[in-house]
Amino acid sequence: MDCIFRDKGSVARAVSMLMLAACLGLSAHAAEFKTPLAITGATVVPEPGRELTGVTVLIEEGRIVAVGRKVSIPAHATRLDATGLWLYAGFINGASHLGIAATSPSTEALARLRDDEKDLRQGPPTSMQRANRNGVWPNLSIRDLYVADGKKQSAYRKQGFATALILPHPAIFGGSGDVVQLSGHPLRSATLAPAVAYVSAYRGGSGQRGYPVSKMGAVALMRQTYLDAAWYRKRAQLTKAHPGQVARAPYDPVLEAMLTVMEGGQSMFFVADSASEILHALDLAKEFEQRLVVLGGKEAWKVAGRLAKEKVPVVVSLDWKKQPALTPAGAAAKEKKSEDKKPEDEKPEDKATASGATRSWTPKWEDDFFEPLAVRRERIRLWEERVDNTRRLLEAGVTVAFTDRDLKGPNEVWARIRDAAKRGLTAEQTLACLTTGPAKILGVDHVLGTIAVGKTANLALMSAPIGDKKAKVRTMIVDGEVFDIDGRLLPRGDEETEDGEDGKEGTEEDGEEEDTEEEESKEPEDPYSWTAETDADREPALETGGKVLLKGATVLTGTGVTLENTDVLVSGGKIIKIGVKLRAPRGAKVIDLEGLWLMPGIVDPHSHMALWSINESSESITAEVRMADVVEHEQLQIHRALAGGVTTIHAMHGSANTIGGQNVVLKLKYRTSPQEMLVRGGPGIVKFALGENVTRANSSQRGRRFPNSRMGVQSVLRQAFSDAGEYDRAWERYKRGAVRGVVAAPPRKD
Repeated sequence: MDCIFRDKGSVARAVSMLMLAACLGLSAHAAEFKTPLAITGATVVPEPGRELTGVTVLIEEGRIVAVGRKVSIPAHATRLDATGLWLYAGFINGASHLGIAATSPSTEALARLRDDEKDLRQGPPTSMQRANRNGVWPNLSIRDLYVADGKKQSAYRKQGFATALILPHPAIFGGSGDVVQLSGHPLRSATLAPAVAYVSAYRGGSGQRGYPVSKMGAVALMRQTYLDAAWYRKRAQLTKAHPGQVARAPYDPVLEAMLTVMEGGQSMFFVADSASEILHALDLAKEFEQRLVVLGGKEAWKVAGRLAKEKVPVVVSLDWKKQPALTPAGAAAKEKKSEDKKPEDEKPEDKATASGATRSWTPKWEDDFFEPLAVRRERIRLWEERVDNTRRLLEAGVTVAFTDRDLKGPNEVWARIRDAAKRGLTAEQTLACLTTGPAKILGVDHVLGTIAVGKTANLALMSAPIGDKKAKVRTMIVDGEVFDIDGRLLPRGDEETEDGEDGKEGTEEDGEEEDTEEEESKEPEDPYSWTAETDADREPALETGGKVLLKGATVLTGTGVTLENTDVLVSGGKIIKIGVKLRAPRGAKVIDLEGLWLMPGIVDPHSHMALWSINESSESITAEVRMADVVEHEQLQIHRALAGGVTTIHAMHGSANTIGGQNVVLKLKYRTSPQEMLVRGGPGIVKFALGENVTRANSSQRGRRFPNSRMGVQSVLRQAFSDAGEYDRAWERYKRGAVRGVVAAPPRKD
């Protein structure tokens, strides 16, 4: 049956919808037999930057089989007249938790993954747990957690989304995610690409007490899990080759899954928002030889150069609030409204209310920010940086996709995109982030992301180009199946839907007010003269590049000698010459220090600044955690320490443990990178502690772990060194045996 429809009115619309449903076999689920579908009349945007008119898109069996002006339409095909509409490839959500309510496996499921564990009250473990699963469940897949929700999928389709990468919630190793078609069908048939990625984060995620409780502990457990997986594989190989000589290792589904992770078959979607989090994630991915995708990346623009150089994509969070106000908006309007309601016989002194407000407490006071104008401007600037994130990443050459995982729902996506568009994000860039970008990141660009022959028939028909803020999704096609979004399958032009809740849905944010940009004819007044330091004020006024001549200072050498009116020449960050009337080499900056004193930078030998976290307090011995894993190069304390003359610090683990973590020496190079701050080449230093912090004498945690006395602290130290010695001897025995050809399983590297 050849069905040709044009929407001529409400009656014709109802008839055409019934006939189209009959032709297509439309229902909540796909029919077993589908007639071919020919879409005509639309402006087709096959990929970002291209537009086609007068072409037909022919779909058969869920695939695009023809795109062109001279397409032969089968006689039995359904013809979809899309005149006046715009046809795009269906949008792809780069990361979603759609249908995943549980943030972690159940207590029972975790118990099945664990092994026997030492009671921390009985004594300190001197090795890392053999099966610590606090946040470590790479064996988990969305098939273990997914609960279908047709209503939520419909909400995504209304915003133009046909596909999503569905991930478990973040954990150290949070499990794998699948690329899923948002067709509303069961997961088995809707899964387009299984196990394409796994999610990681600087967190445990189990919601239970126990190691780790810090980001540095999470990284240490991540390292141990990689080591355990390699040991597990080696031991399995030896057992298979020498079953009578090497005992089997306990079957471990977590380590089995880790072997897949280590083989690089999946991308590592690492949740990281700040610049330092992203830089540490890049270093970890390189250490573990994993293919990284940054998930969130709210400050990714700050490290766009490295991301582009290392070809690391970003699935960008669109999580930001509305633009901050520069002036106390609404104050005047509220005051006027109050005046309009005031009874004619009310006297000024009658302004006091039953709540105790006085005459001075007026609407103007209630709305006042009580902040200098510079602070308000800075808040707006920081907001603009967040909104410009996507554009700046794209301009640097980074592949980008969008995620709504930090938003309340998909209906907020387009409001955020419009914010970015006002700041310069083009419609072409937006389309790339919704189609070709995520398709490439997820490794499905051979079937999704563009309108081309052979691609899966995921399409979005819209009332206007996506750059138009009034654009709405009219019809979605997912896997070749048609979904009527606004209550009329074939709308004409800008004709309004007569009624129906679905007709009101589109790319506009629910309940969003029309844009009302405040027009100010003159510079806002700044009634407050308070001094304020903003983030922008902390940008250095002079960049030397490590090449500078410091002239005419009184130099305190630190050796007991003071040099008057002396110059100091620095090149490559090193002092290379001290003298009088030195000449500046080419390219060197010159700073006049006449009348000022110059001394060596202060070294702080015991500091906890420039770190995300200080204590891995879950156990009494945590020598494996590294402060270098949690260096925060943008921490404000660095700037303030520099203002006091401190240039180098010994950044230490806290004193919550008898044996804490590995300390780090840092040069306070504010806003460079964690790696650039590290002072290398010195001896390794581990934090030890005694006294009341270790025993938790004044803590509510007292009694939950050994030791509880100073005698116990001493026994912890003896036990730790004794067990470390035995660990060392076990490795020596293994190595000597290997030289003699003895077949044996290697000790577990701890």
